[in-house]
Amino acid sequence: MLSDGNRQLITVIECISAAGQLLRPTILFKGKTFQNRWLTDRIKPARYGNTENGWTNDVEGLAWANDFVEKTKP
Repeated sequence: MLSDGNRQLITVIECISAAGQLLRPTILFKGKTFQNRWLTDRIKPARYGNTENGWTNDVEGLAWANDFVEKTKP
């Protein structure tokens, strides 16, 4: 596969509950600040964020877990 090298990896956290409920994904970009230009092809509904290395960290992981608990509680 040929590539111009102009690509960055992102992290996507996604989940479908045991009951079949689809939860909104969290999409994390690499960067110190969030850039709206990253969203040329926005996925709705999704939660967007950024971390310095583009990976999940404690803050983003906890935010996702809180969203999960909120959306799946009876």
